[in-house]
Amino acid sequence: MKIFFLHAIGKSKFGGGEKWVLSAAKGLQERGHSVYLGCRPRSVLQIRAEERGIPVRPLNIISNISPYNIMKLALFLRNENIDVVLSKNRDFTVAGIAAYLAGTTAVIARHGLPIRRHIFKHKLLLNKFADGIIVNAKSTKDLYIKKGWFSEKFIKVIYNGIDLDVTCDPMPFEKMYPGKKIILSIGRLSHQKGFTYLVDAAAMLKNERDDFLIIVLGEGKLRESLLHRARSAGVEKLIQFPGFVKSVGPYIRGCDIFVLPSLYEGLSNAALEAMACGKPAILSDIPGSEEIVTPGLNGIIVPPCDPAALAKSMSELLSDENKRLRYGELACRHVREKFTVEGMVKNLEQYFERALL
Repeated sequence: MKIFFLHAIGKSKFGGGEKWVLSAAKGLQERGHSVYLGCRPRSVLQIRAEERGIPVRPLNIISNISPYNIMKLALFLRNENIDVVLSKNRDFTVAGIAAYLAGTTAVIARHGLPIRRHIFKHKLLLNKFADGIIVNAKSTKDLYIKKGWFSEKFIKVIYNGIDLDVTCDPMPFEKMYPGKKIILSIGRLSHQKGFTYLVDAAAMLKNERDDFLIIVLGEGKLRESLLHRARSAGVEKLIQFPGFVKSVGPYIRGCDIFVLPSLYEGLSNAALEAMACGKPAILSDIPGSEEIVTPGLNGIIVPPCDPAALAKSMSELLSDENKRLRYGELACRHVREKFTVEGMVKNLEQYFERALL
């Protein structure tokens, strides 16, 4: 098959969705398919793709309605005889219309998160142009089915595969911060990720102990606000925001606990990566969390927007090394059995083949 991934994320952005695109594209390429990636020129995604030997077609898509890019993409799809286009939700207008004009290309939409804005517009476009939808969580599919938006056969759950960097060394946190346990979180510094509640939880936890350090990796528009909140709460030395790092592997391998206080998610790659490295996870009780964590077995689930519950759960794991190790061991086993790159790529391949029938 000839497969085209369209993922026109901002030039400097690189997170879980971008990791998924590279992992899926490379996996399909290694299975003998011709794979191309459409993304913003001179973006981090383009650089990472080219480093992995994935051919890139630069497309400077800034708005959903882009006649020039639609025609440019349609000609490329037709001239290269592309069989399947896989597009994230935001780029689907361009992808869908271009594939329709090309005439012979199947179009699959991938939703890492449920549709939250412009719902009726997306429903119309998907019903008009899409040959199917891929989601990474059963909870997302159930939401769409419950609302009656699409038929059950139209939506396929394909869990993310976790591509671990097992060659990296863990960060030497014991030497860097003697006597401290490291609590790690990863994500864009945005409202969605709930980091304001993590700062508040750190302030509560400080009242009973100071043997911890929270590190939040990621960039975003709330950075200054979060730093100010930490200073105001007196925890600026107990919670750090180092910004974007090229490789999160050493941080994950070196930490003791992983926390993700999100208000909504699809299925968090960062949480899966941490659990695959044997780290106990504390996640918000939002759709998708129960597909990763079984409370009392391999992690903890807390109510969203509840810093007190976050603080209590972090304190529980900080105080009990045996529980941390037990949860981490079972978390590792669960993720490495259910969320493999090989399984994800095989499922994608089979789904694309059915879409072409």
